[in-house]
Amino acid sequence: MPWFLMMQLVAFLPLIVLNFYSGGKLAKAVHSYSSWSLSKARWIVYGSLFVLNLLPVVSFAVYWIAGRSAMQLFSGENAWIDILLVYPFWSALVVLVQVSLVFVVWDLAGWLGRMLGWVDRDVWKGRSVAFGVWIWIVMG
Repeated sequence: MPWFLMMQLVAFLPLIVLNFYSGGKLAKAVHSYSSWSLSKARWIVYGSLFVLNLLPVVSFAVYWIAGRSAMQLFSGENAWIDILLVYPFWSALVVLVQVSLVFVVWDLAGWLGRMLGWVDRDVWKGRSVAFGVWIWIVMG
């Protein structure tokens, strides 16, 4: 298996978890700041994240079907593959890791605040949604 395909697959597995974690927060934020239902916001957010993460799926399928010789398509010589698959995947990876780290710290602070009685659960939930929108705008 080529090295870059192995790295994509290694990055893809944790990225699935980050997509669901950050995507769920973004879907709730989109739902609360728009007229969309929560299910519609989830479809749009998760659909967008699916499209952004097609590189490992496509490259593994090409490797599985056509073998190692077809992996030259992903070597940087094909501009369309780079524009449509490579750049969105690695950009989404960087943004999702940064956003997820901020969300984890925010959620831990909220959990600690609730355990110590410093914050009200409903107040923190409203602030979490607003914080989620702000973080996605700034980091994205």
